[in-house]
Amino acid sequence: MTDPVPSPPTLLEPDRSVVALIDHQPQMFLGATSHEAAAVLNNAVALPTIAKLFNVPVILTSIGTYSSGELDPAIRAELPDQQPIERSWITGWEDPAFRDAIVDTGRDQLILAGLWTEACVSFPALSAREEGRDVFVALDASAGATPDSHALAAQRSAWCKPVSCRCRRSRCSTSSSATSHAWRRMRASTRSSRSTAGRSPTP
Repeated sequence: MTDPVPSPPTLLEPDRSVVALIDHQPQMFLGATSHEAAAVLNNAVALPTIAKLFNVPVILTSIGTYSSGELDPAIRAELPDQQPIERSWITGWEDPAFRDAIVDTGRDQLILAGLWTEACVSFPALSAREEGRDVFVALDASAGATPDSHALAAQRSAWCKPVSCRCRRSRCSTSSSATSHAWRRMRASTRSSRSTAGRSPTP
């Protein structure tokens, strides 16, 4: 009997993944000029859409809604029964409700996307990495105040962990499409392993 080949630990695995969408709010978009807002929003909406297909939990969070507005309705529509976690901390990992929501999933691969890349995304990415989690940043679903600040935040996020996600910018950075591809590849690999596990070896 052929034993299934174990997957490399750096691949995104649906059963280990959790997605967090951070501060995709109207006023935040106004200050995020590194990328076109519509493109960032479309990619941010794609993440929970894809995550639901693979039974990956998604955490929504916002900050200062009294001045920055509610989380974008297009994202809320993907998870209509979920109330975004209202934070008082820029570094989400320091907010007990946000951190506990992620920890309670029991998942150790954290995929982050949000506004702004240089603050509310990179800060929790680095903090979660310090606790030993595999951290990925979906850069195409995030934006910074300027192109330079976004790019520098992406470079800084490379300290999270060297992972194999086939991204050219940062070894710990990914994209919405790359995330979907990684989950699909892992599911296909799992199915293949299961289908061959019971076969007799070829003479």
